[in-house]
Amino acid sequence: MSIINRSTFDAANRSFRALFFDSLETLGGRYQEAINLLTMPITSNGPSETLNWLGEAPEMEEWVDERKLSRLRAQGFTITNKRYANGITVSRNDFNDDRLGLVRPRIVNMASKVARHQYKLLTSLINNGATDLCYDGLPFFSHVHKEGDSGNNDNFTHDV
Repeated sequence: MSIINRSTFDAANRSFRALFFDSLETLGGRYQEAINLLTMPITSNGPSETLNWLGEAPEMEEWVDERKLSRLRAQGFTITNKRYANGITVSRNDFNDDRLGLVRPRIVNMASKVARHQYKLLTSLINNGATDLCYDGLPFFSHVHKEGDSGNNDNFTHDV
């Protein structure tokens, strides 16, 4: 029987946290490459992030007499962060009976679920991109996104 006091509890907590973050780093690498290829990661330090950009440049036109100049239109949207959480409890009996080794697989499994979470969100967006709405009220994948007077901007098909 082990003695439970503040120092043993703190040591177990540090050990569990280290195991969780080490497992998350190891397991997350499988998904992170795909996520980074398909997304634009943004660091967020608040409840929401506002992304601003200048509108699409106009298409080329033949220069006949006077050159036409277009204003770039300011665009933007705000993403409100959602909060996600998971966690486990460790019973007092597991501490008393020195069975903390049984907790390790649960912590690794929890890290695996966290690592897959972003990937699941991304695959859901891709799978539902023809119906889920984007910042402009159109489906995420659309032939007719508009930015001001720039005409249709197609993110559904692209000629490279």
